[in-house]
Amino acid sequence: MKKVLLVTNYGSFDSAYSFWEQGIYPSNHLWGKIELEKQYNYKVDILPDLKSYKRIRKIGDLFKIAFLDRQIQMCLNAHKYDIVYTPFLNLVVLINLCKVFRLVRVPVLCICHTRLRRDKSSFLKRIKGGIGKLKYVAIDKILFLGEKLYQESLDYGIARDRIGWINWGIDIAYYDKIRNKSTKLPRYANNFVSTGKTFRDFDTVVKAFSKVPDKLAIFLPDNYSLPLSPNVQSLAEISVSYNSTLEMAEIIANGRALLIPLVQTDSFWGLTSLLEAIALGKPTISTKNEYFYFDIEAEKVGLWVEKYDVDGWVKSVELLSANEAMLAEFELHALELRKKYSMDQFADRLHKTFLAIIKK
Repeated sequence: MKKVLLVTNYGSFDSAYSFWEQGIYPSNHLWGKIELEKQYNYKVDILPDLKSYKRIRKIGDLFKIAFLDRQIQMCLNAHKYDIVYTPFLNLVVLINLCKVFRLVRVPVLCICHTRLRRDKSSFLKRIKGGIGKLKYVAIDKILFLGEKLYQESLDYGIARDRIGWINWGIDIAYYDKIRNKSTKLPRYANNFVSTGKTFRDFDTVVKAFSKVPDKLAIFLPDNYSLPLSPNVQSLAEISVSYNSTLEMAEIIANGRALLIPLVQTDSFWGLTSLLEAIALGKPTISTKNEYFYFDIEAEKVGLWVEKYDVDGWVKSVELLSANEAMLAEFELHALELRKKYSMDQFADRLHKTFLAIIKK
């Protein structure tokens, strides 16, 4: 049995595992731990969050080394494992340095959520970029979270055999349980639902709903206020609630469609919401984003709208509001498409990558 040390940049990871056990969180919040253990016989240990290290983290902040406390713990514990795995690139600076000087010899795999680019606009910036890539020179494998991010990072300078890409996934069994009981939550049935908080364009979508009779329900995490411009707040009747992961998934399952309005489309913002929608078999209307893993119109699971296009949102909402046949078609295609983006395929890609770098 191979042993894996899983390191994240948030201390609530133990809580996430507990919530998964209780059926509150899907397994995708655990970045493959559940599937690796169940399907491939790994023992995946979560690096605990030790409060006694908090002062060290503050020292790291002074030198722009993120989560220095966790990076130190990672290096001190690495020798106990066959591989170190972290879903966050900013956690490998110290272990990379330790591997350069052969203080750590365990293979390291990390996932990168952004493109890596070198600014070549001046000599000094080229030098800075060259130094920057040294932070990852000894990392055995970096998997970009999507093929487009990988393609855009090829010229960063990291050896090609040390990089690749992986698609994130969804816990189908978790969402099927929600689908099967969705009729028990009729309050938001047939509402158009919007969730999420990162780079959302609620102004545009609220303006659109001021022109249609359909209802809009926006759901945000606790302690997060709805960011609407003053001149937009009174335009449409909307329901705003603050809900847990489980509650939001249940509400999406009862809604007519999931809306993903975005102000930025330069990365995969909104991807989690999109994957959640297809897991639940729900149509999607989204601001066009080329970083999504698939074209929602080509796959017949949703409709695109151009950025800031109020009339485009109106047209799409009216289309889904009046067309039951289209809704049914989108649902069937979503439930089929989700098989390609499951946590099973995510774990399979990790497993194959683990085997490749352990053999080295």
